Amino acid sequence: MGLIGHLGRDAIITNIGLKDVSIEGTDNVGSLVGRNNGTISNSYSTGTITGEEDVGGLVGSNGMWDLDCGHVTHCYSTATISGTERAVGGLVGFNFGNVSQCYSTGKVNGSRQGGGIIGSGWTSYVTDCFWDIETSGQTISDGGTGKTTVEMQIASTFLEASWDFVDETANGTKDIWWILEGQSYPRLWWQYDLAFSPYPQNGAIDVIQPIILNWLRGGSGLYHEVYFGEDEEAVANATTKSKGIYRGQLPVEVTTYDLGKLELYKTYYWRIDEVNEADLNNFWKGNIWSFTTSNFLVVDNIEGYNERIFDFWIDGWGTPTNGSTVSILGDIDPYFNPDLWGFNVPGVHGGEWSMAYFYDNTTAKYSEAMMTLVWPRNWTQDGVGVLSLWFNGDPNNVPEPMYVALANVNGPPAMVYHDNPDVAQIEEWTEWRIDLHQFAD
Repeated sequence: MGLIGHLGRDAIITNIGLKDVSIEGTDNVGSLVGRNNGTISNSYSTGTITGEEDVGGLVGSNGMWDLDCGHVTHCYSTATISGTERAVGGLVGFNFGNVSQCYSTGKVNGSRQGGGIIGSGWTSYVTDCFWDIETSGQTISDGGTGKTTVEMQIASTFLEASWDFVDETANGTKDIWWILEGQSYPRLWWQYDLAFSPYPQNGAIDVIQPIILNWLRGGSGLYHEVYFGEDEEAVANATTKSKGIYRGQLPVEVTTYDLGKLELYKTYYWRIDEVNEADLNNFWKGNIWSFTTSNFLVVDNIEGYNERIFDFWIDGWGTPTNGSTVSILGDIDPYFNPDLWGFNVPGVHGGEWSMAYFYDNTTAKYSEAMMTLVWPRNWTQDGVGVLSLWFNGDPNNVPEPMYVALANVNGPPAMVYHDNPDVAQIEEWTEWRIDLHQFAD
């Protein structure tokens, strides 16, 4: 037995975490329950479990063969399991009940009937469960699916089995699980009280503006307190009375904070505290995260557009005098197959998307696409002096002068032409740097 020897049919256990347990017994040995005929959900265990028969990381034996009892759902175990007789499993030793959406990763040492997640029992009652075949040392189990460690640390493995994760709604909105992909296995949302998964990611560099902080909320907080500043120690030690660093309180459903304009090429620090005044342990001080802003301003971020790029960049569609057409272009896009279209498809430059720009001046007077800027409106802020534009042409293009035009809300445009008349035929990504004084002149 572990915490409970026998759990009756009408009994329910939920949200229990057992850390670094060390349990020894003979039969029906589990970290949480020895013999389970009730319901266990949203619970986990770590440590070492040792016994003879019916030994499991969470439950020794689950259910009875002739009764509808014994339910284990949304649970996991990383405990090391050892047994000398039958039914030794990473989560459940012997199973006659229902086990769903659970996993185990611990080493399983079983002389007889050792299994990755279930030692022995009815496999048909085990649904959407997984075990790590590498860390467990087991390639078989009476139920569940064995995965590699890499697969066990990827959300898609579990999402495809309809597990309900934080920040997805296709599998439900209870937000039972969360995961740091590539770094850990899934964890129960309730067991992590701190705010986590920051954006920008901790230590990120060249972060472009505008920047809106984003995070995932801890499981116990009822609201968030936001701290932000330029000094790491000051942010770490700040309280709600720290003027300039304490940025206020946000309700639990709001997990974003707009920073407004920041300086270029500067490192900033931030922290999110989770607070629940209804809990005795009502304060969870957050980790310190940092990011460094880029040394440039982004005038237009193609990455933020969807396939309707023409809703942002107004081309010549429906205007006889304007021969331009724009579309969105990705690295892999069947609509821009060069074998079908017969022209160079350059892909993208440093991201996932670029703007495909077509021009035809045979009947039109010009080809021009225009966008009204929202931010930044002042391009000279922070000492910026150069406009950088990347383009990629095609040798089959008809040579036409290429220009960039800027205009205020009221007033004529200022136009700067590229000094190469055949610039549209250059078949490689090329940077065009324009000194802003050229527009002023």
